Amino acid sequence: MFKSGFMLHSYVRNTLIHMYLTYSFIEDAFRVFKCVPAVEIFSLNSMISGFVNCL
Repeated sequence: MFKSGFMLHSYVRNTLIHMYLTYSFIEDAFRVFKCVPAVEIFSLNSMISGFVNCL
């Protein structure tokens, strides 16, 4: 994903974050979240809702 340039698209990033948090891969989701160039409300919302669901 990183090499192909798909991480530049916010839809792909948010889908990856959501998928990782759905299956409780918190570290991987956070790694993708750190690649966000500027804080996007959708990415932040995905992280918050995913953390709440993982508790």
